[in-house]
Amino acid sequence: MKFFASMLAGAAFALSAFSASADVRFGVMNESYPPFFAQDASGKWQGWEIDLMDAVCAEMKEKCSIVALSWDGLIPALESKKFDVIWSSMSNTQERQKVIGFTDKYYNTPSKLIGAKDGKPGATAEDVKGKTIGIQVATIQSAYYAKYFKDVADEKT
Repeated sequence: MKFFASMLAGAAFALSAFSASADVRFGVMNESYPPFFAQDASGKWQGWEIDLMDAVCAEMKEKCSIVALSWDGLIPALESKKFDVIWSSMSNTQERQKVIGFTDKYYNTPSKLIGAKDGKPGATAEDVKGKTIGIQVATIQSAYYAKYFKDVADEKT
């Protein structure tokens, strides 16, 4: 609980620059990413990160809105001020630090390769040789694929 309270206070402090505005706009990826965020049948956003966003907005006493875009459009949209904050499970990388700022992370989910139950387990180039790997564009996983697997496995985005 202490962690959540300190994280909430940190997020509220980081967003305090927006307190003069009537609406803090949060950029999220437009594809569902349960349990973090997704739209229900009525179009209402829900999920763990949405609950956290709502708590931050309540703490700041600010009205907040969601702007949904494709994953690879989030950073350019932030740079062009289409929204104020990316709130979309984005990993902090040196490349991204060149163009945007990051807060302290509030969770970490390690990446994993998964495959058919009868497939050979492993994550080396030899393990994936001749396979097709599904990857989301503009992610840390796509950079990893390009560095280690592009010469031995096909990519499907």
